Amino acid sequence: MTVKSVQAAAYPAQACALWLLGVMSLVYLLPIVLFLLGYFATGSLSSEGLRYAIAIAAFVIGIIPAIICDRRTKKSGALTFTIVRLF
Repeated sequence: MTVKSVQAAAYPAQACALWLLGVMSLVYLLPIVLFLLGYFATGSLSSEGLRYAIAIAAFVIGIIPAIICDRRTKKSGALTFTIVRLF
């Protein structure tokens, strides 16, 4: 048993929160960062439309890991939702 697994067993809520934070950053942060990186890294191009096309392509590439993660969690059933209250 490793130190990480002992900590995860001792604090399951914290381990779940860290895992969920990683998933959220993969789904939300990675595509936006790649979009901005694709746009600003191509600043020397003369065509603004080409800059947008590269930025959109980078955004789509950023969505691919989120789709893969979603399919894996659906197969394993690792991510479940519980409605705690209705507003």
